Amino acid sequence: MSYKQSQQGSVLAVISAVIVILFVAALGYVLYQNMSKPKATEQSSQQAPKPDDLSAIAETAIAGWTIALKHPADWTIERSDITNESAEVARTTLWSKDKSIAVKVKMYSAPQLGGSCDVSTSTISYVKRAVLPGIQSAHFSEAIIHGQKTEYAEEGFTFSSGLVVKDAEIEGAVVGDDGCKLAWTVSDYFAKESDGSYESDVARSAVTIHVASLENSDETLKTFQSDQAIKDVLASDDYKMAVRIVQSYSQK
Repeated sequence: MSYKQSQQGSVLAVISAVIVILFVAALGYVLYQNMSKPKATEQSSQQAPKPDDLSAIAETAIAGWTIALKHPADWTIERSDITNESAEVARTTLWSKDKSIAVKVKMYSAPQLGGSCDVSTSTISYVKRAVLPGIQSAHFSEAIIHGQKTEYAEEGFTFSSGLVVKDAEIEGAVVGDDGCKLAWTVSDYFAKESDGSYESDVARSAVTIHVASLENSDETLKTFQSDQAIKDVLASDDYKMAVRIVQSYSQK
């Protein structure tokens, strides 16, 4: 091997070594960037609350009884309290951002009776119930009722959702049963609870979900020839959030 060939071989070896070093350095930099980005994202996601977090609390109080509901910060609160000689009424309404859905709390200083259903003109088309850990006298319920044509209403589907009073008849209601078991129960008032007992002589309260597209301006329920419009509401993000708000119920 000549001196010139040996020199050329040395130059090639140096160039190859430099290329290897640059490649390893570049690979290390890319791996470092890929490993560091998720950590930064994870830290930022923990520091900044999600837009739909139940980060705010709305309280409604009467006669020494307070009901609290957690809700997103972008839901607005309206209050309308009434006091007269016969009763004291405290009302809180939580509105979704576009005011398409509302969660309403109504508290009365005296026992009040809800609706009644003496003659069956409807059947249960859909029902879902959920037990809440913070309350014994009521649970969450949503129901689609198919009603027959009467003097006061057209035949079709209506929807109701909120806390309902627990009793054996309501607990056992299933699809196809008499609609009377559920048609009125969302308007019934449940009692304050203390040490596992109900203080029905103190006050009564109702917590309900109202959907603008499913109600008339006076809050009476609209009747639909198909239940699809109601099912579309059940699948919406705002309605699911309203259910989470109701299920966050606590009292003191």
